[in-house]
Amino acid sequence: MDKAKILIPLFVILIVGCVTISFNSRMENFENISKAYEKALSASDFETAYQFIDPQTIEGEMGFDKYKNIKVVEYEVKKSNLSGDNLEIYQIVEIGYYKLSSYVLRTIRHKELWKYNEENKSWLLQTSLPDFK
Repeated sequence: MDKAKILIPLFVILIVGCVTISFNSRMENFENISKAYEKALSASDFETAYQFIDPQTIEGEMGFDKYKNIKVVEYEVKKSNLSGDNLEIYQIVEIGYYKLSSYVLRTIRHKELWKYNEENKSWLLQTSLPDFK
């Protein structure tokens, strides 16, 4: 009986510790992936940014010609919410850009949904690239 009193709390601590490590690892992974996505967008490298989108959400071929005239100058996360199960992150980002033909600075807000893929142990963007009008 005394062993059970000692082993049960130790077992609970072990489980909580594993969950915490898993959560921290997942969030560190998101930070790295979202920074890489931000870097690609900030460099106006839309083909690289496109690689972060979940292939299961892509419909048809992506035409990158519409992005040739776009230069992104700012990308800032304005709001970020983690789902209760810690497997989805919803973000609102503000993107500053201009069209090379006009050089007028514009700003848009873009909604992003990131989901954690257990199989790949990675985060995938569920939404499309921003629509620069």
